Amino acid sequence: SLTCLTALSLSVALAASGGPDLKDSTLAKLEASLPSGWEMFVQDDEITIRRKAEIWALFENRINAPVSRESAEARAERIRKNGQKSICRFVFRIEKKWTTEKIKEARESNESLLKAAGALPRKYGIVGFLDEHLSRKGELVFIGKTEDDKKRIDAYRKERESLLAGFIKIPDCTTEKYSLFLLRKEGMEDDLHIIHPEEASREMYAIQSRLHELCGTSR
Repeated sequence: SLTCLTALSLSVALAASGGPDLKDSTLAKLEASLPSGWEMFVQDDEITIRRKAEIWALFENRINAPVSRESAEARAERIRKNGQKSICRFVFRIEKKWTTEKIKEARESNESLLKAAGALPRKYGIVGFLDEHLSRKGELVFIGKTEDDKKRIDAYRKERESLLAGFIKIPDCTTEKYSLFLLRKEGMEDDLHIIHPEEASREMYAIQSRLHELCGTSR
């Protein structure tokens, strides 16, 4: 069931969706600060912050792109012509607030898993197979030549995948009563997307900044 939120009805909405019946001053402040034309609602165990009006989004690789001299009107027309209709929204899964100890234990567990995963290339004797060019984006890529090389790399990948399956998702932000986990973020301009109208993206960045200001991050 979908329930619109207001500062006074947050408790009722969460209770109706199966969540704990608790008022949350942080979320109430966030809702009160939303730009005109935005709404916040809860459905089951998710909270959505959404711009009511649709936008247009165009995929465009802007990494290292030259400075554009395109007019605002031409830009808008190009996005409408070649892009797709979309929406601006943040979607969070909501849980009862994690304790400081629970977050600390999750961090320590994740650090232990990352340390173990980092030792695997040496364990399987594939350190010399690292392709530095393909590894530039962060994830290590190993290239073998012989069948034995490939078997060791495959065994490394399988054990690494098994280890990291135990990685614990830490809350993205913590409110007065809840821990929020970001599921989706859509409608913001970035290195690969341009948005029309531009103010829609600016509003999303403002909301993101407000979120950080109000509830910070647990990372």
